[in-house]
Amino acid sequence: CDWSSDVCSSDLVEELGGISNLPSKYKKTPTPFPLRPSEFNSFPMSFGSIPASSQNLIELLQQRILVLDGAMGTLLQALQLSEAEVRGERFAGHSKDLNRFPDILCLTRPDDVTAAHRKYFEVGADIVETNSFGASLVGVEEFDLSAEVVREINREAVRCARRAADEFSRKTPGQP
Repeated sequence: CDWSSDVCSSDLVEELGGISNLPSKYKKTPTPFPLRPSEFNSFPMSFGSIPASSQNLIELLQQRILVLDGAMGTLLQALQLSEAEVRGERFAGHSKDLNRFPDILCLTRPDDVTAAHRKYFEVGADIVETNSFGASLVGVEEFDLSAEVVREINREAVRCARRAADEFSRKTPGQP
């Protein structure tokens, strides 16, 4: 139930014993989730003006099911990079092994990360996620990396994904 947007799933409302058991401010007709693509135009939340890229995504969702990429870590592990290759020059003297932190490849081997995204697009993915699963304050703490690296990894992860997406969009304009 998304209390902030006044939207509840029918299943949750039933589980709670019906609308009468909800706080009064949430006693609205529940919206079943997940929404069908035809229902996006009547989505009960107001988003204001929608950026063109988001509008394009909504239009594509109305037409077909979109495919999300797979596990980035698996593709990157298949490269069988050594610890030295993962570290690169920048982290060569780092105190902890970084081989189990694939996010660092966005900084040390961005071409490999971009190539992994490209592979997912080539086999039919419509959407790729960034290689930044562990790029958080908690994630970098395990590897004794500074908090400043979090922002940098996330920024470079976006650049890698965006580069592959832009390349693929140029090659296949009918499948942006």
